[in-house]
Amino acid sequence: MNNGEALLQVMDLSTRFHTAEGTVRAVDRLSLHINRGEVLGVVGESGCGKSVTALSILRLIPIPPGEIHAEEISFARRNLLTLSNQEMRRIRGNSISMIFQEPMTSLNPVFKVGDQIAEAIRLHQGASRRQAWEQSVELLRIVGISSPEIRANAYPHQMSGGMRQRAMIAMAFSCKPDLLIADEPTTALDVTIQAQILELMREMKENTGSAVMFITHNLGIVAENAQRVLVMYAGQAVESAPVKELFNRPLHPYTIGLLNSIPRREKKSRGKRLASIRGIVPSLLDIPAGCPFRERCSESGSDACKLEAPRFLERGAGHWVRCWKYG
Repeated sequence: MNNGEALLQVMDLSTRFHTAEGTVRAVDRLSLHINRGEVLGVVGESGCGKSVTALSILRLIPIPPGEIHAEEISFARRNLLTLSNQEMRRIRGNSISMIFQEPMTSLNPVFKVGDQIAEAIRLHQGASRRQAWEQSVELLRIVGISSPEIRANAYPHQMSGGMRQRAMIAMAFSCKPDLLIADEPTTALDVTIQAQILELMREMKENTGSAVMFITHNLGIVAENAQRVLVMYAGQAVESAPVKELFNRPLHPYTIGLLNSIPRREKKSRGKRLASIRGIVPSLLDIPAGCPFRERCSESGSDACKLEAPRFLERGAGHWVRCWKYG
């Protein structure tokens, strides 16, 4: 799928969880790449495997019950699957940083926010305790937190949700990572704060030159921030394309359903009910044979849809789709 040299290359990633009920196929044969300085938007419904993909790349999946298999997870020409735990710790938070969905559970509640940012700087940059503290205060200032000297001495519960998210962004960019993974960074924030956080992330990305893997279910955010989009369903990539191409010419019925469900401001859409995709996502414990989307698809009907999973094929320059409708 990659025509140039990628910063991150994931080939045939499968992540499973062994439970008392059976094996959950959270990610199934997923391939993706991210080039240097690029923003890749990863979209899909809750439970489609977006966050598990990110955690698998960073090798943060608990084993057991988790199990990761991949042909390759290459970052800056290094196969992350072959690195020791110590080598991975040097990469996490330094070369690859992650902003998690809920900063209240990501920040340690018993340590001051400034100390947590300073710890990352000391660990990866070799700064002294004083230098790291001064840098953490300056980072809080850069991300727009007022009175950063005071806020650096605050605990996470003493900050609002927006402040905690800003602190997480400061920590994520503290070591100027080559790749930032942002997992629903605006979840649970009101619209005004969401816009401020997104603008802040754009500014920080421009200043550091980081590539970004932006995980979200909000297609509006993807349209404004990403260069390419990867659509996931039931643990698989079902479509991938440059952002303008995807919005102007979606191919997979699932992608079309997602785009049709976006509220419109046009007069002709006023008073009409929002479009929806019928049915529910299949259980990852028992994914049906054939195409996983066939039971919800308005265009399903061929025997192939029922019997065999479609392959991921290119149907235009950089436009890939997994659907029997296209061969």
